[in-house]
Order: sequence, then structure tokens, then C-alpha cells
Amino acid sequence: MLKKTILLSIVSVLMLLSVSCGKGGKNHVDYLPFQESRDGSWGLISPSGEVLFTEEFTEVPTAAVGGRFMVKNSDGLWEIFTAEEKPQKVGGEYLQAGLFFEEVAPVVEKGKPIQLIDRDGNVMVTLDKIGGQVVTDCSNFMGGLAKVKINGLWGAINTRGELVIEAKYSTITLSDDGKAIVTKETNIDDSASGKPVYTIFGPDGTTLGELQCGLKFAAIDLVNTSAYSGSYFAGDGVVAAPKGDNSMTRGIIGFDGEWIMKPSATKTYFFCEYRSGRVIYHNGHGEYGLVNIESEELIRPKYDMLMFGTDNALIGKKSNKKGYSLYSVDDEKISDDEYEQILRSYDGQHMFARVTANEYVILDGRGQEIRPKTDVANVIFQNGDVEFSSDYMDIDEIIGTLKITKDGFYGLTLEVTGPEAVDVINREKPDANMSREASTYDCWGCQVAIVLSYQQYDINLCFAKYGILDESNGIQWTGNKVQGYYASMGAVYSDKLRGKMDELTEKLIAAIKNVGNVEKEGKKAAIVRVDDDKVYFVCCTGGELHLYYGRYDIPEMDITAFDGAIEGGYIPYLQPKIIGSSTPEFIVFQDDVEDQGWDLPDDM
Repeated sequence: MLKKTILLSIVSVLMLLSVSCGKGGKNHVDYLPFQESRDGSWGLISPSGEVLFTEEFTEVPTAAVGGRFMVKNSDGLWEIFTAEEKPQKVGGEYLQAGLFFEEVAPVVEKGKPIQLIDRDGNVMVTLDKIGGQVVTDCSNFMGGLAKVKINGLWGAINTRGELVIEAKYSTITLSDDGKAIVTKETNIDDSASGKPVYTIFGPDGTTLGELQCGLKFAAIDLVNTSAYSGSYFAGDGVVAAPKGDNSMTRGIIGFDGEWIMKPSATKTYFFCEYRSGRVIYHNGHGEYGLVNIESEELIRPKYDMLMFGTDNALIGKKSNKKGYSLYSVDDEKISDDEYEQILRSYDGQHMFARVTANEYVILDGRGQEIRPKTDVANVIFQNGDVEFSSDYMDIDEIIGTLKITKDGFYGLTLEVTGPEAVDVINREKPDANMSREASTYDCWGCQVAIVLSYQQYDINLCFAKYGILDESNGIQWTGNKVQGYYASMGAVYSDKLRGKMDELTEKLIAAIKNVGNVEKEGKKAAIVRVDDDKVYFVCCTGGELHLYYGRYDIPEMDITAFDGAIEGGYIPYLQPKIIGSSTPEFIVFQDDVEDQGWDLPDDM
């Protein structure tokens, strides 16, 4: 049986390799970062050994793609340079930046939304909103498409920033030829078998097929598909594990639901890589082999490690050998020597091979050595960012998201039971994926909080557990209606709100004043009554802002004490409790609060 640690390691590598790239042309990798000596500065060298420049940067630059590369400056921000003998800076300084696998690349400047810039640094598209909906996340481009996240759900855009696949899916994974695979629109699967439904799209957004997990296959798998990309696709199919006794094997299922490569024919445990109709696989006993899509065994599983160097050359290591060699897909050794390491090809033709700890040579696809035109002590492939998050915070958008009315906020009222409240949140925030199972969680001595992430900040939403939970025999719902709930948000949870707490507090107080009568008000706290037994209570304690709604017994307090709240500090306060309860207890479904360096009291 293959050890879990090995399998997890392989999957992790594939996830890290899931960055955009096509083959040749505009997606071609021009240069790789290298050092002439291990303690030297960094330069750029082509995959075939042509030196662009040496000893230029202290920080490791990225690979050069499309004539551009990036380096982080002393402030930790990306700067973009032209890939030439004397690099010239273009554009600005970026919190996040991607490589130019297309004519544009995603970047994020401090305090701004995600932008798509051209190779001269000009902003071509600002991904603030699409169809009136806020764009919160984006991926690098892959096969002409990039993932985008809107209102908690995923879709895909083209390089013009146009939605090619609607943002209504729980997950989306792209391939380097422009295909995409998504899970069904709802996060709570409603298929007959309770298993995910996968839809496959082409580069133009047309539907290529739909696969029901649980009918013929039990799961789908990532597979490496190039030197720096991975996906679920293998040609015109998806790598999948079948149902039943042979579910530990792998095969390729077509978009029509029929097996292209039957799992029973291979007896393979894990598909590692796919190239041009050939698959490197692991047999579950520490050995790697090669099979083609017609299920013909090309190389029996006998290698300790095997991976594609080029489409037609394999990097392999046998158990009785100390180093790595190059092999043909017909299992013939084509390199004369063994090497400490052989890097995959980034141009489809050449590979760097480490002779000693401080010396590399270049191998062509036939295994012939080529001496670089300078000393190469170290060479790597370095990415830019592959995932991007907007750094723009729209306070009005945050207030609007809370949907404050006299009957409650965030779509909740006091006319729902606990399970119904969960359903409301799942509708309002599709990626919350909350469970209906009743549970509690102790955090900082209190029963808190479900964490919901909207845009680029966290909202912790907590339900008062008084009356709706029966804890006499485990934790169960009583069927009673929710009596109250509160949300906490702010700079203590998201650094993107730092410096904006006063504005957020002011606008939140104004929002609750619009739906009721003010009982007490200070600069950073207010109590507003909306009914005889229902109140809103807002207070800013420093880096946190709390919003309560429900049948709360608001204690006598001088709310002007909150006037001195400053970011980075904390003002303790007496937490309100539900009328009839003795303690301020809350129910939690999920907790994701992190201490981000703020000064909190010792008893929290």
C-alpha cells in the first residue's frame, strides 16, 4: 500500500504546479533564474544555456515569460522588468503579480482592486465589479482563462475581463488548453446520489459534457500536464477512480461518461503525469511505470522515480542507481551519465542536469550534454503569484452586505429555528457551506463564532444558543426560534480594514439609526430599539466592531466609554445577554479567528 505521506506529497506538488502555461509562442519561458556561484547574486539564463545577464539581483527573480520577469524589492513588493541585457522597470509596485502567460497579467496594488496590466504596465482592465457584483479573487491565466470569485462563487474570464463562464460554481479548475471543470452551482449537492456533479467547459464557455460522480467513478484526481501546470484533464478526459473493489486504480473517463482508458486495464494506484497520450503512474508499492492511453504498458513499474523531462524523454531513477538518467519512452537509456538532479524542460527541448552541488550542464532531448556559456551553480523555476485577492475595501459595500433592516440583518430574522438559520446563511453566502449539525465552540472563554468571509474581510456571525439548543443529552436543536445573534468584524480580523475602523463604525451606527429609535449614542457605540423587545447594539472596541440584533438585555453602561477606542487596542465591555438567560452564550458552527498581533486582554 502506498504510504499516505507519499501520496499527499505528490498531490501537494501538483497543486503548487497548477499555474498557467501553454506550449510555445507567447507562453514560452524565455529565461530561468540562476547563480554562477551559490553565494552570488541572481541572473537569467535561457533553457538552452544563453546568458541574458549575471549577478544582477540579490532577491530571486521569477522566470522570464513573454519578455518580462519580476523581482521583489526591499519592501517586499513585486517590480516588473524587461527581459533584456540591461533590464528596465515597467509599471508600478505590486502586492501581488503574475507572470505574462498572456498579453495581460493580474496584479494587485495596495488599496486597489485586482487589475489586468499589459507588458508595459498599463492597466487594461480593473476587476472591481463584473455585472454589478464585486470581484474578490482571481487566478493567473491558464489557457486564455483566469478564475474569478464573485459573491463567494467561481467563474472564469478571458483576457478582456469578460465572463466566459458564469460565476455560480463552488469550484473551478482550469487546464492549460483552456478547458475548465466545475462543480454544481449549489454547495449542498442535490444530485440523487449525493455526490458532486462536474461540468466541463471549452475555452469559449460552451459545455463539453457533464459527469456524475458516483455513477461510474468515485473521485477525480489532479495530474501533472506540463513542466509547471496540472489539472484534472488528460487529453479529452478526466483522471478518475472507479467505484467498487478496484477503486484504488485510476483511469481516464471521457466527457460523455464513457471510459477512454479503463482502470481495470492498468492496475495503477495513482496517475502522476500525462503527456501526449502517455501516463506515468505509481503502482502503490513504491514503483513507477509508463502506460499509453490505449492501456498498453510501455514501461513496467520498476523506477524509484519517473517523470517527463520532455514529451518524449523521461527522467528516471532506478533503485540500484545513485543518480538520475534520461530515458526514452521505449525505456532506452539515452544519457551517458547519471546526475544528482535533472530539471524538467521549460522549452520542450532542454533540461538542466546537476553534475555536482555547484555545477550544472544542459541535456537536449536526445541526452546529449551542452555546456552552458558560463558557470551555473544553481538554477530554478520561480513563479510570481498564482492567486490574487482584491486589496480594495468599500465601506459602503460592507454595510450593504449586512442588509440591515428592522427585522434583522444578513437575511436573518428572529422567525427562524437554528437549522433554518443555517439554510439562510448558505443562501446568502454560498461558500459558507455551513453544516446543520448543532455544535458549540469555546473561544476566549465565550461561546463564539461562525466566520463568514465576504470580500476581503471576515465577519464572525454568532447565534445566541439560549433556547435553541438542548445540551442535556448531547447537543441538539430544540426547534425553538433564534433569539438573537451578533456579528464582529474589523481590522483585528482583516488588515485591509486597518485605518478604516472609524469610517466603518460611523456608517454602521448610521445604518441602524435608520431602522429604529436611538436610546443611547456615543461616537463609537449606539443602542437602537426597533421593537418593544428587539434592539440593535453597535460598539467599537478598537480593532473590532460588534453588531448585535435580537431580544437582548442591554446592561446599563456608559457607552461613551467606547469613544476612546483606537486600532491596536481593546476596550473591554459587558457582553449583552438574551432576555431570560443568565450568561451571554452563543452557538458556533465554525471558528477561524486568528490573532494578528493586536493587543488583547489577558483574560481573552
